[in-house]
Amino acid sequence: MPRIKNAPTFNLESLQGQHVTEILGATNADSEDFIEMLFLNVVGDPQWHRIFLDAGIGFWEKMPKESAFYDYEEHHLIDYAARWNLSGAKIISAKCVGETWNDLTSHSRIFELSYFKLVTDAGILILAYVDPHNMESETVLSFIPDR
Repeated sequence: MPRIKNAPTFNLESLQGQHVTEILGATNADSEDFIEMLFLNVVGDPQWHRIFLDAGIGFWEKMPKESAFYDYEEHHLIDYAARWNLSGAKIISAKCVGETWNDLTSHSRIFELSYFKLVTDAGILILAYVDPHNMESETVLSFIPDR
């Protein structure tokens, strides 16, 4: 499966102005609160977007439904579009946010753990590490409704 983007920071301009059809989260066996993979589909596009965090950075893949859900058939899927009434919501922006900088003392690159932010006209979805300083921690999805 091709990785379209994987970096600490990137924008998904192709999603801007699109309307949400479905947003599903694949949970791990330990808890329904922890999301391993976020699946996004938009109106008029048969392809699915897979969004996840790993090794402290963000990943985005786009593929047909059959490929998108491969390896996740046994996972519990949560319908976040239904839970938070996001079906039909217009996407304002979609981006992975993280910063890299050079540590002059150790001469190494340091980065802040990335998080993914999807801004819609209904509110903001954030996929982030539970512990923003530990890339081994689980990832969770939160929603801030637009007021």
